[in-house]
This record gives sequence, structure tokens and C-alpha cells, in this order.
Amino acid sequence: MQITVTVKLKTSPDSASALVQTLRRCNAVCDRISLAAFQSRVFRKYDLHGQVYHSIKAETSLAAGHVVCAIAKVANAYKLDTDTLRTFQPLGAIELNKDTLTWKVEEQTVTLNTVCGRVKLSFLCSPTQKELLRGKRGQADLLLRDGLFYLCVAVTVSEAEPSTGEGVIGIDLGIVNVATDSEGNRYTGEPIRKVRKKYRALRQQLQAKKTRSARKRMAKRRKRESRFVRDVNHSVSKILVSMALNRKKALALDARYSSQQCSRCAYTERANRRSQADFCCCHCCFQDHADVNAAKVLEARATLSTGPRFYLKVKADRGGQAVSL
Repeated sequence: MQITVTVKLKTSPDSASALVQTLRRCNAVCDRISLAAFQSRVFRKYDLHGQVYHSIKAETSLAAGHVVCAIAKVANAYKLDTDTLRTFQPLGAIELNKDTLTWKVEEQTVTLNTVCGRVKLSFLCSPTQKELLRGKRGQADLLLRDGLFYLCVAVTVSEAEPSTGEGVIGIDLGIVNVATDSEGNRYTGEPIRKVRKKYRALRQQLQAKKTRSARKRMAKRRKRESRFVRDVNHSVSKILVSMALNRKKALALDARYSSQQCSRCAYTERANRRSQADFCCCHCCFQDHADVNAAKVLEARATLSTGPRFYLKVKADRGGQAVSL
């Protein structure tokens, strides 16, 4: 199995300029190769290589490795369909192979072939990423994002053992509570709401100024807010996935009306949910937190999909009437 490891490059003004020129030159070459492929209707990488490699190599100052990767990029772009001429952004990501990129993982440095010659750069990564980079590495992509350069490299890892957990766990997703599981654990969205309220007020102040610097600050704050929200959601999802892998198994279910259905008697009615947090069944008077009840309903639905849990009992309690789950 392959996963992608992304590391950040530490560049100087000179090395950054060299990388920008390389991005522009490689993507311009991709446009030329794409036009030639579209006109000749040759899209297979091997055939396209034989048609354009020598002419592109002779007419440009690109290294052989860059030309080979440009041909592969164009061929991959036409795999979706061949009816539209493919064009490439001037600063779009480019592929690097073993001829244009050399890794020294222990020193946390890489050497790249650019249009201005070879440049040696340091990169930043976590200990986990460094351990992954020590393994089998595949082709890497050089990309420019928000003025910073990154390398995205595919690494081969062993596949995890399949989960053998028993039972199921119900998870209800919401806004006030990001997630609630059927065991009664609630993962509040309060930190996200506070941050969004803070940045909304700051955004209103900056928008009123209508200056270029204010727009730059808004863009910077927007990215910071997005990273915070993504981190909170990722942390919650890791907890839930760990719980599911270690003890339970998870299923994708139809969640319609789960917030209105009673987890005890399966009676479904809009009036059951009195408020965002309060649930009280109009049939059996069962009370619980609304999100916890919804998570229990989802757990019950999953159980019913693999075997009868309380379906027969509920059916008998309701006089033999069919229960809608």
C-alpha cells in the first residue's frame, strides 16, 4: 500500500527563484507536448515519448528527467478523455524522478535538478514522516502553495491487519456537538464555534478598511481558521476510528429521522425532540440527550442489519405493529 508524505522545503531567495523558473519551464513544455499529442492523436506515454522526446530535448534546456516526467504528466492528463486539449498552469506541480531528485533522509536534505543547475535544500518533517521516508520511496511532486515549496512523495507501507472487532457503535454527527457516540460520549464543537466567532468579528473589521493589507490579513486568518477546524475534526475522527477498530465495527447507515426516533421503543415523531439537546418520547416517555439518543438509534439500526436485536420485542410491545427503522 502507498501513502503520500508531504515535506516542506527550506528555500533561499535564489533557490526559490530557481524552483519557480523550473515550474514555469516544465509546465510550458507540458503545454507544447499536449498540443502535439492532441494534434497527432497520440496519447499513449510510450508512443508520445518516441514522437516528442528528442525534439523537446533539443529545443529546450530541460534535463532529460524533466522531459520524461513532462511526457508522463501529459499522458496521465489525457487518461480521462481525449476530446479536450489539456493545458497546464504555469506554476502547477511537476513530477520529479530519481534522475532529478536525490534524497538524504538522515540529513533531511534533498538535491533537485533545476533550470539553474542542481540545488541542495533542507526539508522539514515529523519523526513519523522521517521514518516513512526511510522506506521505499516512489516518484515525488514539487508544488508551490502560498509562496512555500513542498515535496509530496509516495512511500510504500505494509497494510494494516483487518479489524476483527465485535458489535457496532453508533455515531451521530451534528453542529453543536461535532459527534456523539452510542456510549454517551459527546465531542463538543464549542472550540470551533469560539474560533469562528472570533475570526468573523475580525473579518468584519478588516473588510471595513478595504485596503490591500487588510485583504492579505483576511486571507492569512482564513487559512489559520481552516487549519484549526481541520485539526479539531481530525482529532475527533481519530478517537472514533480508534474506538471502532479496537472494540467495534462501523457501518454507513441511513440517518434519516434518527433524531426523531426513540432508541427504546422506536416510535418516530417530530415532537419527540423538544429542543436541540432534549429528547422525550411521546410514546414511552423515555428521556435522554437528543444526540446520544440518535447515536443509539444508529447503533440499533446497524444491529438490525446483522441480526434481530430488539425488533421482535418492540413489535410485540406495540401490539404486533410493524416498526419503521
